[in-house]
Amino acid sequence: MTLIHKLGLVGLIGIVILIVIYLIKPNYQQKTVSSTYIWKLSLKYKKKRLPTSKIRNILLFLCQALALTCLVAVLVKPAIVLKQFNDEEEIVVIIDASASMRTKSEETDTIRFDRALTAAKDRVQDVLNKGGVVSLILAKSTPEYLYKRATGEVASGVIESLDDLSAEDCGYSGADLDEALAASEEILAQNPSAGVYVYTDADYDYIPAGVNVCNVAEEGEWNAAILSAEAAWDEGYYSFIVKVACYGKTDRINVVMDVYGVNGFGFSSGSTLTFSTEADCDDGVTETLIFKYRKDGETDVAAENQQIIDLGKNSGEKISSYSSVHISLVVEDSYDADDNFDIYGGQKQILRVQYASSEPNPFVNAALENLKADYADRWDIRITEVKKGEPSATQGYDLYIFEHAMPATMPTDGVVYLFDPETAPHGCGFRVDGAMSVSKTAGKWPSLYGDKEHRIVQHVEADNITISRYQAVSSYDANYTVLMSWNKNPMLMVRDDMLNEGGMQTLVMNFSFMYSNLGVLPEVYFLMQNAFEYFFPATVEKNVFEVNEKAALTARSNKLTVSSGGWDAPVEFTSFPSVLTLSAPGTYTLTQINYYGKQVTENIYVKLPAAESNVTEVRATLYQPERETEEENYLKDIVVYIAAALVFFIFAEWALQQRDGI
Repeated sequence: MTLIHKLGLVGLIGIVILIVIYLIKPNYQQKTVSSTYIWKLSLKYKKKRLPTSKIRNILLFLCQALALTCLVAVLVKPAIVLKQFNDEEEIVVIIDASASMRTKSEETDTIRFDRALTAAKDRVQDVLNKGGVVSLILAKSTPEYLYKRATGEVASGVIESLDDLSAEDCGYSGADLDEALAASEEILAQNPSAGVYVYTDADYDYIPAGVNVCNVAEEGEWNAAILSAEAAWDEGYYSFIVKVACYGKTDRINVVMDVYGVNGFGFSSGSTLTFSTEADCDDGVTETLIFKYRKDGETDVAAENQQIIDLGKNSGEKISSYSSVHISLVVEDSYDADDNFDIYGGQKQILRVQYASSEPNPFVNAALENLKADYADRWDIRITEVKKGEPSATQGYDLYIFEHAMPATMPTDGVVYLFDPETAPHGCGFRVDGAMSVSKTAGKWPSLYGDKEHRIVQHVEADNITISRYQAVSSYDANYTVLMSWNKNPMLMVRDDMLNEGGMQTLVMNFSFMYSNLGVLPEVYFLMQNAFEYFFPATVEKNVFEVNEKAALTARSNKLTVSSGGWDAPVEFTSFPSVLTLSAPGTYTLTQINYYGKQVTENIYVKLPAAESNVTEVRATLYQPERETEEENYLKDIVVYIAAALVFFIFAEWALQQRDGI
């Protein structure tokens, strides 16, 4: 219990005055009354056995005294103490561990992160030596506490934890300082007078009260950066778009682009072309460099902050494919993690397709041509159509499509589609009893029933597909999944059990395009596209990622190996889909041996966030951490209870006065 306004105790003088009033108050009154009144009054008192007048007077005095006491209590405002302000010094230290904190000073030969650690350690040591309390937060993309409310008893451990931090603990992405400040509210809730110190490398237009920003950047630090780079497919050939910038000064930067494996078919084949240019970069302004071939007579005019470099002046060979592109800045700046950039994806994987049909139809050919165009950025789809009467192959292809006439035995080195199988190839896992015709019912052919859960039939409305004849399948292997059926007869089946001995990847459609409306429906392409993506999934969805992005991994194998120059050992994935968090910039190599024994190697590049290249950034504002600064948040007010007691005593005193007048 505490008294907020102690001066209100002066009101207790009122009780003293009340006592004086009772002491000097005369206990009799002179009145002229009749003798009969006196006799009646004496008879009244004679009947009473207890002297209630004295008790009533005492109660009146107590009620009046307690009412005065309640009034004084309201003045002094008593309250229950919930928690005490901490008189000892307490600080929360937040250390920025973003990528830009790796910027190095030429004068002191130290990076910003090391300078932040040194400054933070000095402040922490000073507070602990004075008996204060320290909390440490390392601000990365997700902040983490190193210590919470450490005292001098563990001072050596706190200092040691700061000494153990190094450039390796500094991340390659941005630091969420606002989230770190929000995390400090856990400490401020216990001690709102604690000071918050943020060791970072940027200035702010607005800094909240109670937050101290310590900028460890040094004068003269600057950075030239490759912010992004990409290859663009332009009328059968590649052009390249590179964005560069300078921060801290205006300079002319030499940019070199090496293109490897030009127009080759392997990572070691093809020629190498080198192009270079100089980019005039104003401080803080992004310059776009476009490396392209100009057609005869073409005179592109560069826009503002844009430069067009004609590749034809360096080489007459146009780039239709490449294994990789390396872009570098020839510069000596304060930060070198963004001076290089790699582009991959210019050498497509070859996918050999064989289409063999005794009665070829335009629907399959059209679907294949659409697939070839839609996936041209990833696959070089080469289609071979077996002419009518010629023998079909059962090896040497990645995808086999057999229609009507079936091979004697199933291929074992690729995915197999069987459309309207008139016979069952050896090893296919099902039995065909022959063609069955169906008649119209209520003016329409019987429609199919579909299981919409499987990826192959996504966006496919099976009830839109009608049939008038199908191949009856009396039995099929348990590894088949029926995707569509009619009258309990399988119409579309899939099998994908390559992890099992003797497994296969097969799609079986037990009816013909000639006896169905499927060929004129959008469903025909949905089926072909879904099946293609199901059997030939992309290992990753793109070739360039940003640090801390999550890459979804799939594979045509039971194992995918990912290696990086920054790792001690490769990482293996054996279940799919899987997720890989890309925590550092650079090239990552993904290797798998697919189900059919072919090694597939792919590269992706992980870049720094463009914002981290701006080492002279002035930011807008920091988050204002909430803290309880009002006394009311530390005290429980009980005036309302005192007021209730005051009302009670006043009412009691009034009731006693009324009874005295009876």
